[in-house]
Amino acid sequence: RKWIEDNAMSQWSRTERYDGSVFAELEGIRVAANISVSDIVVLNNYTDFRDLPLPEEGCSTVTVNRGKTISGFTWDMHGSAADYVALIELPEDSGRPGARVLSVVGCCGMAGVNTEGAVVSINNLNTNNAQAAPMWPVVVRSLLTQSSLSEMKSRLSNTDVGGGRSYLLADPDCGEIIEVSPSCQVQVGTLENMNEVFHANHCLSDEMIAIEDKKSLSSTTHSRYGLLEKNVSKIQSLSDMKDLLESHEGEPKSICSHYQSNSQDPSQTCAAAAIDFNSNKAVFWRGCSKGSRAVVTHEISPLEPVDG
Repeated sequence: RKWIEDNAMSQWSRTERYDGSVFAELEGIRVAANISVSDIVVLNNYTDFRDLPLPEEGCSTVTVNRGKTISGFTWDMHGSAADYVALIELPEDSGRPGARVLSVVGCCGMAGVNTEGAVVSINNLNTNNAQAAPMWPVVVRSLLTQSSLSEMKSRLSNTDVGGGRSYLLADPDCGEIIEVSPSCQVQVGTLENMNEVFHANHCLSDEMIAIEDKKSLSSTTHSRYGLLEKNVSKIQSLSDMKDLLESHEGEPKSICSHYQSNSQDPSQTCAAAAIDFNSNKAVFWRGCSKGSRAVVTHEISPLEPVDG
Protein backbone atom coordinates (compact mmCIF):
# COMPACT_ATOMS: atom_id res chain seq x y z
CA ARG A 1 0.00 0.00 0.00
CA LYS A 2 2.83 2.41 0.82
CA TRP A 3 4.32 1.81 -2.66
CA ILE A 4 1.00 2.81 -4.21
CA GLU A 5 0.63 5.89 -2.02
CA ASP A 6 4.20 7.10 -2.67
CA ASN A 7 3.91 6.69 -6.43
CA ALA A 8 0.42 8.17 -6.48
CA MET A 9 1.61 11.33 -4.69
CA SER A 10 4.49 11.66 -7.14
CA GLN A 11 2.13 11.45 -10.11
CA TRP A 12 -0.36 13.77 -8.40
CA SER A 13 2.21 16.55 -7.98
CA ARG A 14 3.49 16.15 -11.54
CA THR A 15 -0.07 16.31 -12.87
CA GLU A 16 -0.70 19.58 -11.04
CA ARG A 17 2.37 21.13 -12.65
CA TYR A 18 1.42 19.78 -16.10
CA ASP A 19 -2.16 21.11 -16.30
CA GLY A 20 -3.53 22.98 -13.31
CA SER A 21 -7.01 23.35 -14.78
CA VAL A 22 -7.67 19.63 -15.21
CA PHE A 23 -5.90 18.95 -11.90
CA ALA A 24 -8.42 21.24 -10.16
CA GLU A 25 -11.23 19.19 -11.69
CA LEU A 26 -9.74 15.97 -10.33
CA GLU A 27 -9.26 17.55 -6.90
CA GLY A 28 -12.93 18.52 -6.97
CA ILE A 29 -13.92 14.93 -7.78
CA ARG A 30 -11.66 13.65 -5.01
CA VAL A 31 -13.04 16.00 -2.35
CA ALA A 32 -16.67 15.51 -3.38
CA ALA A 33 -16.29 11.72 -3.36
CA ASN A 34 -14.31 11.81 -0.09
CA ILE A 35 -11.55 9.56 -1.41
CA SER A 36 -7.78 9.63 -1.01
CA VAL A 37 -5.22 10.94 -3.48
CA SER A 38 -3.99 7.41 -4.12
CA ASP A 39 -7.53 6.24 -4.93
CA ILE A 40 -8.19 9.01 -7.47
CA VAL A 41 -4.78 8.49 -9.08
CA VAL A 42 -5.24 4.72 -9.40
CA LEU A 43 -8.74 5.26 -10.80
CA ASN A 44 -7.36 7.53 -13.51
CA ASN A 45 -3.96 5.97 -14.06
CA TYR A 46 -4.05 2.29 -13.14
CA THR A 47 -2.33 1.16 -16.36
CA ASP A 48 0.86 2.98 -15.37
CA PHE A 49 1.23 1.06 -12.10
CA ARG A 50 3.21 -1.58 -13.96
CA ASP A 51 4.10 -3.76 -10.99
CA LEU A 52 0.47 -4.53 -10.24
CA PRO A 53 -1.29 -7.38 -12.09
CA LEU A 54 -3.52 -6.06 -14.86
CA PRO A 55 -6.84 -7.55 -15.96
CA GLU A 56 -7.35 -8.70 -19.53
CA GLU A 57 -8.04 -5.44 -21.34
CA GLY A 58 -7.46 -3.60 -24.57
CA CYS A 59 -8.82 -1.18 -27.11
CA SER A 60 -8.73 -0.55 -30.83
CA THR A 61 -8.15 2.72 -32.69
CA VAL A 62 -8.55 3.51 -36.38
CA THR A 63 -8.72 6.55 -38.63
CA VAL A 64 -9.14 6.71 -42.41
CA ASN A 65 -8.92 9.36 -45.11
CA ARG A 66 -12.12 9.60 -47.15
CA GLY A 67 -11.91 13.24 -48.25
CA LYS A 68 -12.09 14.21 -44.60
CA THR A 69 -11.08 11.90 -41.78
CA ILE A 70 -13.26 9.25 -40.16
CA SER A 71 -11.98 8.11 -36.77
CA GLY A 72 -13.11 5.48 -34.30
CA PHE A 73 -12.05 3.74 -31.12
CA THR A 74 -13.20 1.10 -28.63
CA TRP A 75 -12.50 0.74 -24.92
CA ASP A 76 -12.29 -2.76 -23.44
CA MET A 77 -12.26 -3.47 -19.73
CA HIS A 78 -13.92 -5.65 -17.10
CA GLY A 79 -17.54 -5.84 -18.20
CA SER A 80 -18.86 -4.20 -15.04
CA ALA A 81 -17.15 -0.93 -16.08
CA ALA A 82 -19.84 -0.44 -18.75
CA ASP A 83 -22.23 0.69 -16.00
CA TYR A 84 -19.97 3.66 -15.26
CA VAL A 85 -19.20 4.93 -18.76
CA ALA A 86 -19.97 8.62 -19.21
CA LEU A 87 -19.77 11.28 -21.91
CA ILE A 88 -18.40 14.53 -20.49
CA GLU A 89 -19.46 17.65 -22.39
CA LEU A 90 -17.12 20.58 -21.79
CA PRO A 91 -18.09 24.11 -22.92
CA GLU A 92 -15.45 26.52 -24.18
CA ASP A 93 -13.56 27.96 -21.23
CA SER A 94 -10.78 30.55 -21.02
CA GLY A 95 -9.91 30.15 -24.68
CA ARG A 96 -9.98 26.35 -24.55
CA PRO A 97 -12.33 24.80 -27.13
CA GLY A 98 -15.38 22.85 -26.06
CA ALA A 99 -15.07 19.07 -26.13
CA ARG A 100 -16.93 15.79 -25.83
CA VAL A 101 -14.92 13.29 -23.81
CA LEU A 102 -15.51 9.56 -23.37
CA SER A 103 -14.78 8.66 -19.78
CA VAL A 104 -15.80 6.59 -16.81
CA VAL A 105 -17.15 8.03 -13.55
CA GLY A 106 -14.30 9.51 -11.52
CA CYS A 107 -11.88 9.70 -14.46
CA CYS A 108 -11.25 12.96 -16.31
CA GLY A 109 -11.20 11.42 -19.79
CA MET A 110 -10.03 8.55 -21.98
CA ALA A 111 -10.69 9.80 -25.53
CA GLY A 112 -12.68 12.50 -27.29
CA VAL A 113 -13.14 15.24 -29.85
CA ASN A 114 -13.17 19.01 -29.43
CA THR A 115 -15.09 21.70 -31.29
CA GLU A 116 -12.01 22.58 -33.36
CA GLY A 117 -12.02 19.04 -34.78
CA ALA A 118 -9.12 17.64 -32.75
CA VAL A 119 -9.54 13.92 -31.96
CA VAL A 120 -7.57 11.95 -29.35
CA SER A 121 -7.76 8.28 -28.43
CA ILE A 122 -5.27 5.85 -26.92
CA ASN A 123 -4.20 2.23 -26.77
CA ASN A 124 -2.45 0.82 -23.73
CA LEU A 125 1.01 -0.61 -24.46
CA ASN A 126 3.02 -2.55 -21.89
CA THR A 127 6.62 -1.40 -21.55
CA ASN A 128 9.23 -2.05 -18.89
CA ASN A 129 10.32 1.55 -18.28
CA ALA A 130 7.40 3.18 -16.45
CA GLN A 131 8.03 6.31 -14.40
CA ALA A 132 6.09 8.83 -12.34
CA ALA A 133 4.60 11.42 -14.69
CA PRO A 134 1.39 13.37 -15.34
CA MET A 135 -1.56 10.97 -15.43
CA TRP A 136 -2.45 9.89 -18.96
CA PRO A 137 -6.15 10.94 -18.75
CA VAL A 138 -4.91 14.45 -17.98
CA VAL A 139 -2.63 14.26 -21.02
CA VAL A 140 -5.67 13.28 -23.13
CA ARG A 141 -7.63 16.24 -21.78
CA SER A 142 -4.71 18.60 -22.31
CA LEU A 143 -4.31 17.46 -25.92
CA LEU A 144 -8.01 18.21 -26.44
CA THR A 145 -7.33 21.86 -25.62
CA GLN A 146 -5.36 22.13 -28.88
CA SER A 147 -6.84 23.17 -32.22
CA SER A 148 -5.21 20.86 -34.76
CA LEU A 149 -3.16 17.74 -35.30
CA SER A 150 0.08 19.75 -35.49
CA GLU A 151 -0.63 21.47 -32.17
CA MET A 152 -1.47 18.15 -30.48
CA LYS A 153 1.74 16.59 -31.79
CA SER A 154 3.74 19.50 -30.42
CA ARG A 155 2.03 19.27 -27.05
CA LEU A 156 2.60 15.51 -26.85
CA SER A 157 6.25 15.80 -27.86
CA ASN A 158 6.81 18.12 -24.89
CA THR A 159 5.03 15.84 -22.41
CA ASP A 160 6.72 13.43 -20.01
CA VAL A 161 4.69 10.21 -20.03
CA GLY A 162 4.42 7.55 -17.37
CA GLY A 163 4.29 4.38 -19.44
CA GLY A 164 3.77 2.87 -22.86
CA ARG A 165 0.81 4.00 -24.94
CA SER A 166 -0.13 4.70 -28.53
CA TYR A 167 -1.97 7.93 -29.30
CA LEU A 168 -4.27 8.35 -32.27
CA LEU A 169 -4.29 12.07 -33.06
CA ALA A 170 -6.50 13.41 -35.85
CA ASP A 171 -8.22 16.49 -37.19
CA PRO A 172 -10.59 16.81 -40.17
CA ASP A 173 -7.71 16.73 -42.65
CA CYS A 174 -5.18 14.20 -41.34
CA GLY A 175 -4.41 11.64 -38.68
CA GLU A 176 -1.42 9.90 -37.10
CA ILE A 177 -0.65 7.17 -34.61
CA ILE A 178 2.30 7.79 -32.30
CA GLU A 179 3.74 5.22 -29.90
CA VAL A 180 5.11 6.82 -26.74
CA SER A 181 7.05 5.72 -23.68
CA PRO A 182 9.28 7.52 -21.17
CA SER A 183 12.27 6.91 -23.48
CA CYS A 184 10.89 7.52 -26.99
CA GLN A 185 8.05 8.76 -29.18
CA VAL A 186 7.70 7.15 -32.62
CA GLN A 187 5.20 7.82 -35.40
CA VAL A 188 3.95 4.44 -36.69
CA GLY A 189 1.36 5.64 -39.23
CA THR A 190 0.13 8.82 -40.89
CA LEU A 191 -2.65 9.61 -43.33
CA GLU A 192 -0.20 11.88 -45.16
CA ASN A 193 1.07 8.85 -47.09
CA MET A 194 -1.54 6.13 -46.55
CA ASN A 195 -5.34 5.86 -46.54
CA GLU A 196 -5.80 4.10 -43.22
CA VAL A 197 -3.96 3.84 -39.90
CA PHE A 198 -4.93 1.67 -36.93
CA HIS A 199 -3.56 0.15 -33.73
CA ALA A 200 -4.36 -2.38 -31.03
CA ASN A 201 -2.31 -3.14 -27.90
CA HIS A 202 1.10 -4.35 -29.06
CA CYS A 203 4.07 -2.27 -30.15
CA LEU A 204 4.76 -1.76 -33.86
CA SER A 205 7.97 0.30 -33.92
CA ASP A 206 11.38 -1.29 -33.39
CA GLU A 207 12.17 1.20 -30.62
CA MET A 208 9.06 0.25 -28.65
CA ILE A 209 9.28 -3.48 -29.35
CA ALA A 210 12.72 -3.42 -27.71
CA ILE A 211 11.21 -2.28 -24.39
CA GLU A 212 7.86 -4.09 -24.60
CA ASP A 213 6.79 -6.31 -21.70
CA LYS A 214 5.67 -9.34 -23.70
CA LYS A 215 4.32 -11.16 -20.62
CA SER A 216 1.67 -8.47 -20.08
CA LEU A 217 0.31 -8.28 -23.63
CA SER A 218 -3.44 -8.39 -24.08
CA SER A 219 -4.19 -11.84 -25.47
CA THR A 220 -6.67 -10.34 -27.97
CA THR A 221 -4.40 -7.69 -29.44
CA HIS A 222 -3.07 -9.57 -32.47
CA SER A 223 -6.52 -10.95 -33.31
CA ARG A 224 -8.09 -7.48 -33.22
CA TYR A 225 -5.24 -5.98 -35.21
CA GLY A 226 -5.69 -8.65 -37.88
CA LEU A 227 -9.41 -7.90 -38.11
CA LEU A 228 -8.71 -4.17 -38.47
CA GLU A 229 -6.16 -4.87 -41.18
CA LYS A 230 -8.66 -7.08 -43.03
CA ASN A 231 -11.65 -4.75 -42.84
CA VAL A 232 -10.43 -1.16 -42.56
CA SER A 233 -10.55 -0.53 -46.32
CA LYS A 234 -14.32 -1.08 -46.23
CA ILE A 235 -14.88 2.06 -44.18
CA GLN A 236 -16.47 4.80 -46.30
CA SER A 237 -18.86 6.42 -43.82
CA LEU A 238 -19.75 6.89 -40.16
CA SER A 239 -22.05 3.89 -40.40
CA ASP A 240 -19.23 1.73 -41.77
CA MET A 241 -16.92 2.77 -38.93
CA LYS A 242 -19.59 1.98 -36.34
CA ASP A 243 -20.26 -1.41 -37.95
CA LEU A 244 -16.56 -2.27 -37.78
CA LEU A 245 -16.23 -1.27 -34.14
CA GLU A 246 -19.33 -3.32 -33.28
CA SER A 247 -18.18 -6.33 -35.30
CA HIS A 248 -18.21 -9.77 -33.66
CA GLU A 249 -16.19 -11.49 -36.36
CA GLY A 250 -13.76 -13.83 -34.62
CA GLU A 251 -15.66 -13.70 -31.32
CA PRO A 252 -14.65 -13.81 -28.49
CA LYS A 253 -11.44 -12.14 -29.72
CA SER A 254 -13.41 -9.77 -31.92
CA ILE A 255 -13.10 -6.00 -32.31
CA CYS A 256 -16.18 -5.73 -30.11
CA SER A 257 -14.52 -8.02 -27.61
CA HIS A 258 -16.09 -10.62 -25.35
CA TYR A 259 -12.96 -12.38 -24.21
CA GLN A 260 -12.78 -14.05 -20.80
CA SER A 261 -9.40 -15.06 -19.45
CA ASN A 262 -11.27 -16.71 -16.55
CA SER A 263 -14.70 -16.44 -14.98
CA GLN A 264 -13.57 -13.83 -12.44
CA ASP A 265 -11.92 -11.60 -15.05
CA PRO A 266 -14.20 -11.09 -18.04
CA SER A 267 -13.25 -8.44 -20.58
CA GLN A 268 -15.56 -6.87 -23.08
CA THR A 269 -15.94 -3.71 -25.11
CA CYS A 270 -17.56 -1.29 -22.67
CA ALA A 271 -17.67 1.83 -24.87
CA ALA A 272 -16.78 3.15 -28.31
CA ALA A 273 -17.08 6.16 -30.60
CA ALA A 274 -17.03 7.02 -34.31
CA ILE A 275 -16.44 10.52 -35.72
CA ASP A 276 -16.92 11.47 -39.39
CA PHE A 277 -15.89 14.96 -40.50
CA ASN A 278 -17.38 14.40 -43.99
CA SER A 279 -20.89 14.35 -42.55
CA ASN A 280 -19.96 16.30 -39.38
CA LYS A 281 -21.53 13.57 -37.29
CA ALA A 282 -20.27 11.54 -34.37
CA VAL A 283 -21.71 8.85 -32.18
CA PHE A 284 -20.59 7.64 -28.76
CA TRP A 285 -22.03 4.47 -27.26
CA ARG A 286 -21.89 2.35 -24.14
CA GLY A 287 -22.38 -1.40 -24.05
CA CYS A 288 -22.92 -3.97 -26.78
CA SER A 289 -25.98 -5.32 -28.55
CA LYS A 290 -24.87 -8.87 -27.67
CA GLY A 291 -24.23 -8.09 -24.02
CA SER A 292 -26.50 -8.15 -21.01
CA ARG A 293 -26.50 -4.34 -20.76
CA ALA A 294 -28.58 -2.26 -23.14
CA VAL A 295 -26.67 -0.14 -25.65
CA VAL A 296 -26.89 3.58 -24.94
CA THR A 297 -25.91 5.90 -27.81
CA HIS A 298 -25.37 9.65 -28.05
CA GLU A 299 -25.18 11.31 -31.46
CA ILE A 300 -23.67 14.77 -31.89
CA SER A 301 -22.25 17.21 -34.40
CA PRO A 302 -18.66 17.36 -33.12
CA LEU A 303 -17.84 20.85 -34.41
CA GLU A 304 -20.90 22.52 -32.88
CA PRO A 305 -20.45 24.42 -29.59
CA VAL A 306 -21.15 22.61 -26.35
CA ASP A 307 -23.99 24.09 -24.29
CA GLY A 308 -22.75 25.51 -21.02
